[in-house]
Order: sequence, then structure tokens, then C-alpha cells
Amino acid sequence: WIAVVSTQSTGVRNLKSISEDLSAEYDKSCTGKSAAVLVVLCEIDGQYHVFLNKRSETLRNHPGQVCFPGGMRERTDRSVSETAIRECEEETGLKRDVVEVVAILPCLKVYNKGLPLTPVIATVPPNTLNTYNFTPNPDEVADIFHVPLSTFLSDTGPDLDSYEVEHTTPQFDMHHFHVLCSERRFDVRGMTAHICVVIAALGLGRSPSFPYRLPGEYCVMGEAVRERVQQIMGQ
Repeated sequence: WIAVVSTQSTGVRNLKSISEDLSAEYDKSCTGKSAAVLVVLCEIDGQYHVFLNKRSETLRNHPGQVCFPGGMRERTDRSVSETAIRECEEETGLKRDVVEVVAILPCLKVYNKGLPLTPVIATVPPNTLNTYNFTPNPDEVADIFHVPLSTFLSDTGPDLDSYEVEHTTPQFDMHHFHVLCSERRFDVRGMTAHICVVIAALGLGRSPSFPYRLPGEYCVMGEAVRERVQQIMGQ
């Protein structure tokens, strides 16, 4: 789906078309109180990198955890894309005129936990993540970094956390990845890792080289996306 960054590429055109087909699904599923994240992809040395934050240790919720830039939808936001872009700009200083939204996935609904969360996928010009003058908000962000998207399909394999959650069948897996950027180590886990695996599978068109089970009832991501991922993963 996301084969080439160029806006004229078949991969991006197809992704936009698929996103439009899914619009009714994500619009209906994210009414009311919700959040959005911006999944920024950038071509560096011929491969996609994904942009991530490490949250400030002083935050009340999830301090020190790795996440995508994003946050709560505000009444003045005209769309989930605007929410994701606004939050990314506030957190990291990445200006909206650099970002091009290429797809919006149906929101993730995590059983009995948190808010509906919509992943908004965007691209920035090649090498931007290496050259841009980011200005992270220290009240929210402790660090910013990027890693190849293929990391989340890597044959070295992640560590594996397995959880049993009430009212869900079967038990599902959540992975965490130990990644390096400029000799700094970060742990990507939980829902952020799950989104990275799904987008890597969709974008690179191949299955992870480690066993991976979709979270089933615990995390509803939209049937169209689930079916596409299952096809790629042979599930």
C-alpha cells in the first residue's frame, strides 16, 4: 500500500482510495470523545522510517512510554486529521505545511480501556526526520526519534508479552520492541507496537517474520483493515 513516498505513486493513490472507501466506517466509529495520532512516515536511504515520541516522565498518564504524537480531539477540530496534525505540531514543532495526510484508518477501540483512537497516516519529504528543526515541548515530550518501519516485521523478533483479558477469546499477544536510534535505546510496546506492526504489514505488503496474532475482540480496528492484514499474514 505505501510503496513509494511520492504523491504521484500508485501506492499512495491506492492508499488514499482505500481511505476514502473506509471513511464511513471510521466516521461512525469515532463519534463523541476520542483521540487521534499522527503516524509520520519518511523515506530515508531508500526505506521508510516511522516517527515516534517518548513521553515526559512528569506526565500523569503513561509517563516515559513511547507513543505516536497525538491526543484528544477538541471541539474546534474539524476532523481527526486536524486533531492529529495539531497535536503533533504542539508536541514536536513539526509544522502542518510539511505534512501530507495519505490515509486515515478506522479507529481502534480497546475493550474496557481508554478512548477510541484513530491512526492518521502522513508522509513528509525524504530525509525530513534527519534535517528538520524540531522543537519538542518539554512538558509533554522527553525525546523524539525514528526507526525503519521494517523494524516491526524484523526477523530478529521482538520480546513477547501475552495477556489474558476478561471477556476476550482467545488470549492475545502484545509485542514490545527494543530499538536503537543514534545509540539511544527505546522500548516500543503495547498499542503503539501493535499499530506499528499493522501499518508495516500494510505498507510493506508482507507478514512479520515472527508469530503474530491479531488482538481479536480486545481491539476492534475495522473489518476492512482486519481482513487486509489477515490476507497479508495468512490468517
